[in-house]
Amino acid sequence: MMSIFWSVILWGAVLIWIPFDRIKRLWKVMIISPIWLFIVDFTFVSLGYYRFPKATAVIGGIPLFYLVGGSAAGIILMNRFPKKNHYRAVYIIGFSILFMIAEQFFIFFHEFEHIKWNGIFGLTQNIAGLSILAILSLGIVGEKGIYEEQDTARS
Repeated sequence: MMSIFWSVILWGAVLIWIPFDRIKRLWKVMIISPIWLFIVDFTFVSLGYYRFPKATAVIGGIPLFYLVGGSAAGIILMNRFPKKNHYRAVYIIGFSILFMIAEQFFIFFHEFEHIKWNGIFGLTQNIAGLSILAILSLGIVGEKGIYEEQDTARS
């Protein structure tokens, strides 16, 4: 249930705060994000570091709606991705902390369980994973696609 809530909240945020033209420009991020999220989480679930014990609709042990929410999260991440490298690090760390907070809700509702995992591993995984997602997005969408019309997003 938490995965559905996660997905609805993130997609609601995308549809409310990001103009449709901007969403269309970032459509490749919408594809890249859940694929990358699946690769990362499938790897760590398979290695027994954590699991999603209450997930109903799953793909390889990963909740489907969690991946759908990850698609929206990727758009949110890249919508305002900074041009300058020193701001990028702060931005990625900020998003990583937000994801750590979201993880606590998944844990509270028993939809995510640490096995051989802790907060430091999680924060490190989030920082590395989001950094790689940003690099992939910049490479596949291109800087022009990421930064052009970036200022048109609603505040």
